[in-house]
Amino acid sequence: LCKSIMKKRDYVKQIFYDSTGISTTKDIELVLKDEDIISISAFLSGEKINSEPYNPEIDRIFESYLLELKKSMVKENIPVFIKKKWPSGKEFAVAITHDADRISVDIEHFNKVKDRFTEEVIQAFFQKDEDPYWNIERIAEMEKEFGFRSSFYLLLSEYKIDSKLETFRRLIDEGWEIALHGGFNTHNNKNELLKELELFRNYFGNKSEGIREHYLKFDPEKSWDIMNQLQLKYDTTWGFNENPGFKASISLPFNPPNLEWECFNILEIPLVLMDTSLWGYMNLDEKQGLELIRKMMNVVKNTGGLFTILWHQEALLMKKGQIYIEILKMLSNEECFVGNAASICKWWMSRKNTTAKMKKQGDEWICSIRNAPESMVVEVHHKNVENLKIEGKGTINKKNNRMVEVEVMGECDIIVRE
Repeated sequence: LCKSIMKKRDYVKQIFYDSTGISTTKDIELVLKDEDIISISAFLSGEKINSEPYNPEIDRIFESYLLELKKSMVKENIPVFIKKKWPSGKEFAVAITHDADRISVDIEHFNKVKDRFTEEVIQAFFQKDEDPYWNIERIAEMEKEFGFRSSFYLLLSEYKIDSKLETFRRLIDEGWEIALHGGFNTHNNKNELLKELELFRNYFGNKSEGIREHYLKFDPEKSWDIMNQLQLKYDTTWGFNENPGFKASISLPFNPPNLEWECFNILEIPLVLMDTSLWGYMNLDEKQGLELIRKMMNVVKNTGGLFTILWHQEALLMKKGQIYIEILKMLSNEECFVGNAASICKWWMSRKNTTAKMKKQGDEWICSIRNAPESMVVEVHHKNVENLKIEGKGTINKKNNRMVEVEVMGECDIIVRE
């Protein structure tokens, strides 16, 4: 039991440092409570499901430990260096994603669901042969107006894309992500997932960077391990079907643990909100849906987390699905980083791999930043921060009496006099 707790403690510590981005010295130790270690490890391994879905409790627990570390460092007159969570120091981030369960509809199926559409869409289908389920280009054009790029997950087990392949390739060239929507039994069967990944490669000439499983099917004891073995960079399945929320009690990306409580290479990008939860499960109207979307966004904003949205592309022209444009407008008015899941994964792993080593030399503290991605911002707290110096590629963004933000543009030493 003691050995197990120690392994879990080391795992939770790693996730804490990945999440908060703080650098510490060997004299300042993060001391985790046993109850927090047990709870956090249970959530992040999928052993436990969050019973308070609107509460990203781990985000808040980490923030409280971060505050304690900062207080300890200030007491010892040690400057605090923190890698900001998101590019350019944005307050929070949003991953926009779309599952393409269907990319076309026939008359038989449309007649079963036509009450979901406006009369205008119905007439366009019957009179002009305009397919209301092919909305990928429409969505891309809408997002382009705001400078956004999203992810589309293709359910290749259910349809062929030969006639649309050039469109998908063009979107990839323009910055959108095209990835795999895992079909039935791929979440717990390595051979089935491998077949679909090979099918994806046959279409696009490269492997899918990430995945979301159809119907959010997931087995924490198997799925991450299978995906990790097949060298997928990320998954973004782990979320609720019935309602929005934080299934793992965290909004931030994390590397799930293997059986030895070491981090898998694969990154989990937690799903926070799915359109069908609002309409199919909760039966909200458009106004209620938008209010809940804003509420969830504000929860993430308050913790500086990641708001991952799933909006099915075939739902865009449905009566309630048409509010998607309002979501884009909402996001455009926020101080947030908006990207697709692949860009979130790339950023998070690059930030994780950025080293920020502290050392004391005479009466100066030096934090050496190496391997930083573009737009990395480091926050520095100290009583003498006005004497901060930068050697190398970095520039000061913001400054007040006790805090400075440094944008790092390459190898950089940040120096604070004691």
